[in-house]
Amino acid sequence: MVDFMKGVDRMIEWNYNLIPAMSCIEVCDIRAYRGTPGPTYDQVLMEAWLNVVHGVKGICWFHYFEYNTIQYQAMADFCDQITRLAKIVLGPDPGREVTDNANEPGRRVDLMVRETDSLIYVFAVRLTEVDEVDSPAVEVTFKVAGITNEQVEVFDEQRTLVVNNGEFKDSFAPNDVHIYLITKTTAELKPPLIQRYTKPEIDIYPNPIKIK
Repeated sequence: MVDFMKGVDRMIEWNYNLIPAMSCIEVCDIRAYRGTPGPTYDQVLMEAWLNVVHGVKGICWFHYFEYNTIQYQAMADFCDQITRLAKIVLGPDPGREVTDNANEPGRRVDLMVRETDSLIYVFAVRLTEVDEVDSPAVEVTFKVAGITNEQVEVFDEQRTLVVNNGEFKDSFAPNDVHIYLITKTTAELKPPLIQRYTKPEIDIYPNPIKIK
């Protein structure tokens, strides 16, 4: 997965992000006689979201040739989530600094940040190699610039986390994907733009009339 993501990053970088990048995700065993089982449900979700976090704009499925091993539920669940979050994912990088303390092999969580006027979205994926699927869960600390003691909602997981001094923690099992929604404080919310009306100057020639 590390090499795969390096390839994705280079593909985007080398075309100066001018052409939308797409990835094709294997969702089943390709040839049973090879003795290399196809991906699990968790691996399909991890790989799909990892590509999104690294900037791809489209996912297609490679669902050949062992059709009875296709991870249909993972495909459906990803499509459901990405459809609901598409406008957020396709938005610009807000430039807000978000960091985590999981950046070593076997303990790596990759991030993407998006924002609306009222919410900060943090997409976090534990990059997991095939030989790491039995690794223990890791506790990861996130630090988000510009927030203090807000509450974090974990998307589609019916749970919340607490932010203390701009930091919050969560546990990541192998292949885990967590999407965090952080409500901005009142101070951060941008008021609607109201343009002040100014009376125009009107010159009518040749009559010497001027309205100010």
